[in-house]
Amino acid sequence: MAYNLPTNVTPGATGHTALHNQTNVAVNDLDARATAIEGSAARQIFIPAAQFSIVSGTPLLTSAAPVAWQRWLLDPGSTEIVNTAIVPPLGWTTATARIHWSSESTQTGSAVIQFRALPVKNNGDTLTSGEASQQLTLAAPAQSVLSVNDFPTAINVSTADPLNRPLLQFSIRRLGADAADTYPNDISLIGVSLIKAS
Repeated sequence: MAYNLPTNVTPGATGHTALHNQTNVAVNDLDARATAIEGSAARQIFIPAAQFSIVSGTPLLTSAAPVAWQRWLLDPGSTEIVNTAIVPPLGWTTATARIHWSSESTQTGSAVIQFRALPVKNNGDTLTSGEASQQLTLAAPAQSVLSVNDFPTAINVSTADPLNRPLLQFSIRRLGADAADTYPNDISLIGVSLIKAS
């Protein structure tokens, strides 16, 4: 919010008029500084594969050939889940999720990938309540080719107590047993970006 308070006073003015002018100058200066800080704040964070843990199934964390990128291999035919938790950046209200992934073979087909997030958790909150999900059915890219896809719905990352530094937990799932998941080999999860929406 730009205040742009008037700072013109009658030349030679003293007392209350001059004090009012000085106050407005100070408020405008703070306003400009706050705007500059907000403009330079992080608008995107990347969470690499190594920061995720196994929740379900037998995903494999590897950096083996054919590429040296560390990645989770998520199998076909079953649901495999990895998750992580972060402290949302201060000043973020909502964010969208972006998946960075690839495929592990030259075969073709589609993968069903789901993003699930719990509401931001403050001290004293129940850790398991309120999970929401969204999913994409994506054509598998060529082997070892990076694919970047956005989940469409922004999630709420704001909190009533930002100084308490709340936690945001989210997971990535490959729904390999879903009828729409037709890619017959592993997909590779390289990481997830969260992008500030507001």
